Amino acid sequence: METFLDILREVLKGIVREVTAYSFRKNVLENEKTTLRRRKQKGGSKNNLLNTTITLTVEAA
Repeated sequence: METFLDILREVLKGIVREVTAYSFRKNVLENEKTTLRRRKQKGGSKNNLLNTTITLTVEAA
C-alpha cells in the first residue's frame, strides 16, 4: 500500500509540474506584448490634404 501511495504521489507531482510549466510558458514566455506598442504613423500630412481640397474648391469657383 505504501508503494502505491509513493507512485501516486510521483504521478501527481509530474502532473502539477507539467501544468505549472504550461501556464508559465503561456503567460510569460509566449506573451510578446509586454510593452505598449505605438500605432503606425500614416504617411503624408493631414494639413496638406486639407489645403488641396480648399485649392480645388477655389479653382472650381
